[in-house]
Amino acid sequence: MAPIEHENYAKDLLFSLSDDHPETELVNFVPDTTKSRNAAGAMTAILCQRLFKKSKHRPMQKENKTYEWKEGIFISRNIADRDYLWTNIRRDFANAMHDTARSKPVAYLLACSNPSDATLFAWAIREPLLHDSLSSLPLKKGGQAYTLQIRTDKQRIEHFSASPDLTEYFQGFQLSRDELRVLNESREVDATVKRERAIARGEEETDDDDGVNTVEAETRKLLAIAGQHLNEAGVFNPEGIADARERVLSSIVRRGGQPAFRHHLLAVYNGRCAITGCDVEAVLDAAHIVPFKGPDTNHPGNGLLLRTDLHTLFDLKLVAVDVETNDLARFALARRHLLRGVSREADHRSRRPRKSAESAGARTTLAGKQPVVQAMAR
Repeated sequence: MAPIEHENYAKDLLFSLSDDHPETELVNFVPDTTKSRNAAGAMTAILCQRLFKKSKHRPMQKENKTYEWKEGIFISRNIADRDYLWTNIRRDFANAMHDTARSKPVAYLLACSNPSDATLFAWAIREPLLHDSLSSLPLKKGGQAYTLQIRTDKQRIEHFSASPDLTEYFQGFQLSRDELRVLNESREVDATVKRERAIARGEEETDDDDGVNTVEAETRKLLAIAGQHLNEAGVFNPEGIADARERVLSSIVRRGGQPAFRHHLLAVYNGRCAITGCDVEAVLDAAHIVPFKGPDTNHPGNGLLLRTDLHTLFDLKLVAVDVETNDLARFALARRHLLRGVSREADHRSRRPRKSAESAGARTTLAGKQPVVQAMAR
């Protein structure tokens, strides 16, 4: 089959994903509470719904992650927790798709979405181009799968020196309210399933100072990956300082929390961090106790006003609040004296208001969820 046929098929996929009125359709996807890959499945459902709405051709699942659409086949690979594409492609699967591409158009439909953003990024790449890149890609442990990475700011297949600019194969789409709802609900289910599996494997936090902390190990792994990505970012570019500063400031604003929610917490906590008593308003964040699931969770009783560094510790599962005693529970890092700057302050009870209606409501609500709050803030 001529390369132009694969090219046209990929471009048709990308064009059919655009939707000027996404709110008019509901996404038909229900998370499976026994599995931990629901968010990726939700993204596939969103993409398939958009394809059907625009083209009137409904994608039909042929095999896992492989769909028949119009005259060809596309392979859906998604990742729902970052703003770049990262996926593994098995060698035997890639070869089978390459054989299929001899007789009909084939394209890879690749998508990513960051939980902090309402945008879905998608690439529709013709199969021959991606297959040509495989021999240059790093092999996963065991040598049976290739690791494919594409970043939105570089638009190249990483490690493939002959990669063309992928901009023409790329689009960013604003998710509708329903699409975002389905995706976030799926992320929550995934997080719950992973947490329950970890508990079943006995990977809960231990009280033994010499015990191995799985949560801490996971955190170190994530930080190491983040460090590797920073190293791969390349040489410092002074011309990018203005843009970088703008991104940093935007990140600070988002991190602070929804304005109305934060305003209420500032009033409830008298403008002081619930743990340390810090009253520097610019470094105080609005943290959700029960993770954000819509406007109803933006209740002052479901919030903690935390200094931004402690908000990060809360996110990383290194501190929690016991709703029965209202005490701050310090985890392994604190026990190992790596939090020397806050360890003395953290020894006293959390400054969470006890007599306000908001705090009473929070204790009632959260006690019904779990004895110790380890659900991380957002």
